[in-house]
Amino acid sequence: HTHTHTHAHTHAHSLKNQTPTPKQTASSASSFASPSPSQSQSQQQQQLSPQTLLAFNEALEDVHTRFILNLPEEELSSSDRLFFQMEQAWWFYEDFICDEMDDIQNENVNKIKIDYPRFANLKPFAKKLFSISPILAP
Repeated sequence: HTHTHTHAHTHAHSLKNQTPTPKQTASSASSFASPSPSQSQSQQQQQLSPQTLLAFNEALEDVHTRFILNLPEEELSSSDRLFFQMEQAWWFYEDFICDEMDDIQNENVNKIKIDYPRFANLKPFAKKLFSISPILAP
């Protein structure tokens, strides 16, 4: 199954019933343990342009609001449910924010380039969400 990004695909995707793409099929926590050979996330974020950093922060706020902020209390108190929502947030970020920006920029080369940071796995993405979320603060 190849994952294509078209407007019909985007609108047909349900947030509650997303079909995993090949990169999303890993479901056990152990599959998220290996770090990426690429440079660390903090190094990537330090190299972001001011426009990209602003867009990245807005994207994180968007996924935080969609997937974490509005969770019922019973889901916030369950680590399994909370990390399921974080995984959904990560997929949404990768598929709908990063990939959509790539598609837009491929269609319109005059648009300002926003290179959203990519997360190799759930762990660094979850760490980033924990760092910005007042709900997830210890």
